[in-house]
Amino acid sequence: MRPRDHADASAGSMTLSILGWVVVALLVGAGTSTLLLWAFGWPGLPRSATFTAADTIELLKIVLAVIAGFGGVVLLSVNHRKQKVAEGDHRLALRQEEREKSKLLNERFAAAAEQLAHESDQVRLAGVYALAGLADDWDDGRQKCVEVLIAYLRLSGSRGGEVVDTVFRLFRERLTGDSPWCDADFDFTGMKLIDMDFGGFTFRGTVTLDDVVFRGERTSFAGAEFLGTLRCHDGEFAASLTDFHEARFLGRVEFHHTVFGSALNLNDLRVRGGRVEFEHCVFERPITARKIVVDSGTLRFDNCVFQNAPADFQYGQFGALWDERDWFNQLFSRGHGPSLGTLHLVECVMEKSPVSLVDILTEHGRVVLRDLVLEESVLRITSAEPRHPWLDMRRIDARNAEVDVPVPERFWKGRAPEGTPHRSERDGHGGVGHDGADVREEL
Repeated sequence: MRPRDHADASAGSMTLSILGWVVVALLVGAGTSTLLLWAFGWPGLPRSATFTAADTIELLKIVLAVIAGFGGVVLLSVNHRKQKVAEGDHRLALRQEEREKSKLLNERFAAAAEQLAHESDQVRLAGVYALAGLADDWDDGRQKCVEVLIAYLRLSGSRGGEVVDTVFRLFRERLTGDSPWCDADFDFTGMKLIDMDFGGFTFRGTVTLDDVVFRGERTSFAGAEFLGTLRCHDGEFAASLTDFHEARFLGRVEFHHTVFGSALNLNDLRVRGGRVEFEHCVFERPITARKIVVDSGTLRFDNCVFQNAPADFQYGQFGALWDERDWFNQLFSRGHGPSLGTLHLVECVMEKSPVSLVDILTEHGRVVLRDLVLEESVLRITSAEPRHPWLDMRRIDARNAEVDVPVPERFWKGRAPEGTPHRSERDGHGGVGHDGADVREEL
């Protein structure tokens, strides 16, 4: 509808509304007068001899009051109608403004996407900056802008260059703290990334690394924070080092059917309230996880193969530390009691891959070792004196391997397997090696 047509329609509607309210007022006035006359027995008008000037003035006052009432009704009707018209115009203006804004943002998006397809590096670089700026301004379209930037990275392959470096630099500048970019999903499926650095990034959405191949000297997630989901299925970490040092996992993390051909640094990694899974993975280089903290949630290695890949969890903490003297403040400051942090090593094969769980802290935590095959490997476990059972070890197949577990039986979940050395059986001395021993006792 054109503005003039809209104004004419509004004016006609207002006239009809006024006439309608006048008719209603006349009917109400007539009805009220009739009701009063009936109530007073239909009195007649006084004769002229008794109808004084004062009576005439009073009658005029009544008439004027009735007219004023009619005027008030008309005025209220007009004001009400004006308000409705103004509200309608305002809503119309907002919708029009939103349409214009959306049109402008889509035009900016189309222009930036077109620049990314240009042959010139300078034009593509301008397109990258344009898309990043558009994502800053466009809440509803931010995810779309991120997907286009990642699609450009995927099409660029492993060539790198200034434009690709600029995309990652813009990601680094924005994926920190409370930035709205952190809520977006990042899907790098099928890409080949060289010397990739996600260090210090914050992700609250889903990060997908399916079929990604990491190469180069170092792949870094050091200090990164994952509050949503990290998914890596059928990936390959082939850089010299994959670094998760001081990373934080607060959501769900899945490494499934992934090959770690690089050394894996998990030192000072923190798992809180999440579930980190390594399932059907192959580890070909050492895993260093010293001072790892799983204060709630689970760190699982299921059906994995370790080939010349020592796993060092020394000084790790599984379960939140809990001060019974200050239980009240901790309970109400954190909203929960002591949390259970669990390390699972289940149905894994350790080929020349020692496992060290030395000097770990297990207060309100648990370590589960089940159905492990140790081939020419060493398993050592010691823990600071806890107050609760924490070790669940069953069906350990040691083939020319050493199992050194000097843990007192009272700290086992259930009964310790026969043949497993305990500190109490060795008079406080260390554990005993089991060359070729087969520890298979079912708890």
